[in-house]
Amino acid sequence: MTALRDESTSLEDFRFFSDRLSTLLIERALNLLPTRPKQVKLGGTGVTYNGQESAVSPAHLVGVSILRSGCALESGLRQVCKDIAIG
Repeated sequence: MTALRDESTSLEDFRFFSDRLSTLLIERALNLLPTRPKQVKLGGTGVTYNGQESAVSPAHLVGVSILRSGCALESGLRQVCKDIAIG
């Protein structure tokens, strides 16, 4: 966070850190969505793993662009949810 506020931070570093921060924020927000159990078999071993998957269909997720915000979170959203609709 300090690098984002530091006037001596280069434009390249500022973009890197703001993209990283937006990705972390989106990942955290998605972790708040409900999940359901899912079993998968691990490749090569056949061992069953009990994991979780989102209970919300990706088709029901939409990113909403806030006008005049500069779309600061859009790149982070697209890194985490590649095919998400932006409206």
